[in-house]
Amino acid sequence: VLGSMTVAGAMVATPTPLLDSVPASDGIETLLKSGKQALPIIQSSGGYAGVLTRRAATAAMNADEDLGSLTVGDIMDVLPSVASTEDLERALDAVLESGDSDGIPVVDPGGLLCGWLPQDAILRALAAGR
Repeated sequence: VLGSMTVAGAMVATPTPLLDSVPASDGIETLLKSGKQALPIIQSSGGYAGVLTRRAATAAMNADEDLGSLTVGDIMDVLPSVASTEDLERALDAVLESGDSDGIPVVDPGGLLCGWLPQDAILRALAAGR
């Protein structure tokens, strides 16, 4: 079932990404207001850089470092991304291993962020195939 569907067919719109240069405190505030478990982080070029998870935000706020001197790029997690052209079977492991995130970033062939593959997208695809 999953091998016959592409990531592009199951992905959803990307949560509003943060630039890797955004101050960590601003990024954490945006994450909290979003209600999401994670937000994607992009480079100024639009390329995928990582993900700001609630776990990473909590760890940064609990650390002894001065949060004011850090950017979201300093505290982000680097989760694997999947290509929009991949089949869902190949993307399954990355989604299941995303742990602290509610999904994983989807990139186009040029490495630019183009979508989000939530864990429940895989479940919906499996249920639809039964």
